[in-house]
Amino acid sequence: MTHSTVVGVDTHLDTLELVAVTEAGVIAESMTAPNTEAGYRAGLRFATRNQTTTWAIEGSGNHGRALSVFLTEHAHRPLEVPTWRIDQLRRSSTGRKTDHRDAELAARVAHTTTLAVRVRPQVTEALRVLRNYRDSLVRDQTRSLNRIHALITQIDPHRAASLGRIRSIRALRELSRVQYRGDPYRETISALIRTEVKHAQQRRHLITTTEKQLTELLPEAGIALMEITGIGLIGAATLLGEIGDITRFRNPAAFAAWAGTAPLDASSGRQQRHRLNRRGNRQINRVLEFAILTQLKQRAEAHTYITRKLEEGKTKREAIRAAKRHLTTRIYRTLTTPTTLT
Repeated sequence: MTHSTVVGVDTHLDTLELVAVTEAGVIAESMTAPNTEAGYRAGLRFATRNQTTTWAIEGSGNHGRALSVFLTEHAHRPLEVPTWRIDQLRRSSTGRKTDHRDAELAARVAHTTTLAVRVRPQVTEALRVLRNYRDSLVRDQTRSLNRIHALITQIDPHRAASLGRIRSIRALRELSRVQYRGDPYRETISALIRTEVKHAQQRRHLITTTEKQLTELLPEAGIALMEITGIGLIGAATLLGEIGDITRFRNPAAFAAWAGTAPLDASSGRQQRHRLNRRGNRQINRVLEFAILTQLKQRAEAHTYITRKLEEGKTKREAIRAAKRHLTTRIYRTLTTPTTLT
């Protein structure tokens, strides 16, 4: 899709690099602005000078999110540019990677590609933030429990071997009372274990609280997604949080391309095959992978489909990739039915 002029933006924590590129491919103007409201207003004046309201933003879901919201509120069109599209264009052209160059390439992508308008419903944004927060808590908890295990191993290997994975409230409660006396080293290790366990207990409470918030916030569309075997609360929250507004995808194929489940042709001569698509949203891809493997394990929806693909001569990995593509279509249809859009 072409536009008369597009403002390409390379976003960073502190700054925004803006480059205006005309439909003829000429760089009309460029500037650097702070990633603040004052910078956004300067960007509006920049766009007005170049007679456009169309913006192509790399990082519109991270450092560029506040800018995208601001532009939408001021009747401008923030388009979401996938990073891989800029990387692809950079590899096919000359010149080294710079902020100015990435902003320019973002605008050029918008001139040659139909991009989604960056408009995210507030509920799905809240789900995305909560899911990310919960994931960071889980990662911290895993590291904390590993440290506890390592500390116990230093002075009580037998107990460490019998602990296994520390999961239950009871196990944490017992470890919170651990005492190893006899010398400064053992007493220091004991104190560290008790401190680490205290933090782990607090973090466990935060994880539970966050999951409760996700449950309360989950809209009807999320409940519909959870009816699919292998997609639980976190999977549904991840899907909705990353997708935002499903209507920004014109059809299931466009959604599959964004999710990274559209197969890439790797045929040669009489051999017809497809290979793994490593592009697209990897968080979505992980949710789909987990769902398919769960369905296989439980002999649920994907089991019959994958069995049929194997009988057709597909390898197991090829059959799983095909099942992920099939599941992507099901998710798209689930989210575009009238009952889940309301």
